[in-house]
Amino acid sequence: PAPQPTVALEEAAIRATLREYAAAIQKLEVEAVQRVYPGVNEAGLRRSFSGLSSMQVQIAGDEQITIEGTTAVVRCQVRQSFRPKVGQGRTETVASVFRLQKTGGRWIIVERR
Repeated sequence: PAPQPTVALEEAAIRATLREYAAAIQKLEVEAVQRVYPGVNEAGLRRSFSGLSSMQVQIAGDEQITIEGTTAVVRCQVRQSFRPKVGQGRTETVASVFRLQKTGGRWIIVERR
């Protein structure tokens, strides 16, 4: 049988997925977000992105990763800075929980709360 990936390798892969998600949002690219979060509300995301001139996203505290087989839960803080096309920008930090699923050898986001 093939050796099982180590927890450290899986955690690194999960963090890479979260970084890819954050980068896709910063680029305001719906398709890039969908690559790592296929179930995202596409229409809602397009609406949100259409009103923004830029967005910065930082995910912190992502060391709280729980892996059970092919599923994982990450509890973290997501800091988002929005700059709308019209009006004042704002920054918020939100406690978030990401649920991920390992599919086809890679981790994807299945839910963000």
